[in-house]
Amino acid sequence: MATEIISTDLTAQYLVDKYDDLFVTKAGSLIVDGADAIHTRTGLDTHVDLFVLGLVEATGIASPGLGASAVFLGATQTSGLFGPGHDSVTVGTTGRLEALQGFGIISLGTAATVTNLGTIEALWGIRVGGGRNVVDNVGTITTTSQGIVVSGTNEALKREHSSIHNSGTIQIFDDPLNPGAVSMGIAIFEKWVTITNDGRI
Repeated sequence: MATEIISTDLTAQYLVDKYDDLFVTKAGSLIVDGADAIHTRTGLDTHVDLFVLGLVEATGIASPGLGASAVFLGATQTSGLFGPGHDSVTVGTTGRLEALQGFGIISLGTAATVTNLGTIEALWGIRVGGGRNVVDNVGTITTTSQGIVVSGTNEALKREHSSIHNSGTIQIFDDPLNPGAVSMGIAIFEKWVTITNDGRI
């Protein structure tokens, strides 16, 4: 387990290990082209704590058919598997995640806690897998596809309960590259999910 800090401007993909804590300060930025900006090194079983006060941005395509994501935790990009990890991601009030061709945050462990107090601008805002997930959006999510997504592949995990709370803003705009595509503020593909909305969608 290590505590790592990004307090300067970086342009290379940042790999985190299984039990790492990563802090992106207000003065720090991570802008990566052609790869996920933050990605887990160890694959499926992760317990990463991430706190973002600065800018994390991913542009371009990470691998064939997959746009680059700002934060990708808990699985390899092509495995489609959901491991036993429990990741925690907090975007602070000054934090900003950008990924116009991928996810702002994707966490594919069996349990994730995601809190957004800042700004996420991405093709998909936040995605968590089927499991014991808690997603709380107090800030702003801007998307051309889906703001918050709960979707898993493991049938056993689909019986776990997740909760989604939005007291912030989820904004949906038409995708100029895919006009007429279906967009959703919150998209649920599991049975056991509680949604509370006292914000704006």
